[in-house]
Amino acid sequence: MYVKIDNREKDRTQIACDYYTQKGLNAEITTLPVGDYIFNDKVVFEWKLISDFIASVKLKRVFNQSIEMYENFDYHYVIIVGSDVELENCLVLDGLRPSAYYGAITRLNTYTTVINAPDEFTAYELMMCQAEKCLDDDFVYKRLPIKTPNPAQNLLLLCKDIGDETVKLLKDELHIYSFKDLKQLSYNDLINIHGIGPKTANMILEYIGETIPSN
Repeated sequence: MYVKIDNREKDRTQIACDYYTQKGLNAEITTLPVGDYIFNDKVVFEWKLISDFIASVKLKRVFNQSIEMYENFDYHYVIIVGSDVELENCLVLDGLRPSAYYGAITRLNTYTTVINAPDEFTAYELMMCQAEKCLDDDFVYKRLPIKTPNPAQNLLLLCKDIGDETVKLLKDELHIYSFKDLKQLSYNDLINIHGIGPKTANMILEYIGETIPSN
């Protein structure tokens, strides 16, 4: 496995390069058009210190960056680096409400994946391990190659027992676009769709009940 490291990572560039070289990876420092770390030209990570992430949320830059990754890579992640104490301090200094911080993460998670790491070297390790899993196609659930802007659709696609065509039927026939829409689904709603029988309807309702807790 090899990794390309964006040369605009400044102080971290050489540290990251040395770290991955010691781990047996071929590491190259270069200018990347998208993301900060790319493994085997297939798995991309946007690296954000907590302070950087908060600034990016205010400027909406992180959303544009993550959309670029989404459009160019099957596997894409935003990794936020920093401890809980650093997060509390940054929120106070920047005057950002915790709800806005977590709301931004929730929004990102509708079309990419956010990973949190408490420190720099844990982040390097997490990125390498995640890249290995993606490249090995080693997933507990069915692999979701590209997330859609529809969080309900993303959730259903992760269930290995629900086929892609069934998910499309739910979206097209019942206009499922949110977790709230999913929670309001009934057995009758499902079996009235041509192509969904009692067994599949019960399986969908069971999966929704397991993955979306009741308020």
